Formats: sequence, structure tokens, C-alpha cells
Amino acid sequence: MCNHYGKLIGSRALPSPAKDFGWHDPGYIHSAVMTGLQPSSAFSYRYGSDSVGWSNQIQFRTPPAGGSDELKFLAFGDMGKAPRDASVEHYIQPGSISVVEAMADEIEAGNVDSIFHIGDISYATGFLVEWDYFLHLINPLASQLSYMTAIGNHER
Repeated sequence: MCNHYGKLIGSRALPSPAKDFGWHDPGYIHSAVMTGLQPSSAFSYRYGSDSVGWSNQIQFRTPPAGGSDELKFLAFGDMGKAPRDASVEHYIQPGSISVVEAMADEIEAGNVDSIFHIGDISYATGFLVEWDYFLHLINPLASQLSYMTAIGNHER
């Protein structure tokens, strides 16, 4: 049984709140479902609220319908992540920034309908903050078109 701090009652094994290496407060996590999207169509959206402000309008393109004659996609794996700022992080893959920039160029040129990231996505090694670095890194891509993932042996 746990108290409201997540500490086991009657045990001193789990200090609370967590303050160990790699931990940070995740803040808020929101999700939304877009419905009624048609294949090969462009949509715009924004996120936020009146109290904290709104994002800029973002353009999103849906892939062609299943069975279409052509689908332009990028498929890759083992990208990892790196912070885009000068922060220090213990396990980074600096090449991931070059990969994202090259994919962004292909998207901008209209050469991509979907992205398939097939395993060893972020090398987060169990640290939530590393997923934050990864999601920040792919945001310019995943916010514009479908970005599908499959787990690899480094996801946990």
C-alpha cells in the first residue's frame, strides 16, 4: 500500500519524491485525437489555451489512402536523440540532429507522405528526460505528417 507520495507505508526503501539522477518532473502530458481526416489532405491545427497561450498554426498532411499507387516514405532505425540546445546529457547520439535535418529537407520538398521509425527509437535508457529530448527533436517532423514507430531492443 502506498501513501499519496508514492512511498510504501512501513518501508523506507522508496524515498519520495524521486530525486535521483535522470529524474525530472514531467509536467503535464496531453493527448488529442484528430477525427474525420481524409487521405492526401492538408489540415491546420494549433494547441494551447487562453490562459497559457496558443502555438502557431501547424500544417499537417495525411498519407494517401491504402491501396494507392504511390506512397513516398522514409524508413530508418537506430536514430537516438540529442538536445538541440547546449545542455549536457549523459548519453547522446549527435548524428540524430543531422538525420532530422535531412528528413525535414525531404518533407519541405514534398518528397515524404509518412515516416516509419523502425526500432531503437531514442535510446532513452530508462530516463524520462531523454524521451523529452527525442520528442523535442522529432517535433518538426511528427507535427506535419504521420510518424509511426516500432520498438527495438533499446526501448524500455
